[in-house]
Amino acid sequence: MQRIQRENRLSASNADQQVGAYFCGRASQMTGEILKSLTRIGAGPVTLISGWILNEARSIAQAMRNGKPAPLTSLRRTQMAISRVTETADNTALVKAEVYRWYNLFFPWSRGVASQSKDAIKPLYDALANDFRVVLTDGQIMDRENYWERLWGLHGKRAGSPESHIINLSITPLPGDCFLTVFDLVKNGITKKKVDSALMRLDPASPSGISWIYVHESEHETSFA
Repeated sequence: MQRIQRENRLSASNADQQVGAYFCGRASQMTGEILKSLTRIGAGPVTLISGWILNEARSIAQAMRNGKPAPLTSLRRTQMAISRVTETADNTALVKAEVYRWYNLFFPWSRGVASQSKDAIKPLYDALANDFRVVLTDGQIMDRENYWERLWGLHGKRAGSPESHIINLSITPLPGDCFLTVFDLVKNGITKKKVDSALMRLDPASPSGISWIYVHESEHETSFA
């Protein structure tokens, strides 16, 4: 009887070890995939969570290799963390797409290439939160309605001006489904560049699922190598 019980314990321990090894390997694989995605979209700060996931998985696996059952709460916590990282990566990609969408619409409007119709520019206005504020490079502060008037008046006003290119884009997830976005706007051959910072948030009512809450524009001299 004692021999049978000992064999059962060994069998259970071996099963735990196999499950632990599988779980650790799978978590490592998923964490690697997440890290690749985050690196591709430039969401550096979120990789800290990925590191925590991997450490948690290794701890669980080690416990199971030692014959201890993995706490269900630990497994659930790790799975939830993986889901959060994946969701955050998707949302960060959504924010990045919104930044490019906005400027891809603004460029033809401000250069007079797009027709002067509400259909051409209203998607930009619709992405502004009701409590939207912007600080322009000259220090002016505008709300949503004032900025709409400014947008409408900018049609064709920058005709012939070189296209702005977005560089050094960084997106930091914040609590409350918000994101801090910072990027440079540069033009070929122009020594001055704009540095824009924006507070954005998930918003199902916005055309892109993202709304702009606050934008701060600044202008700086830059040098070309």
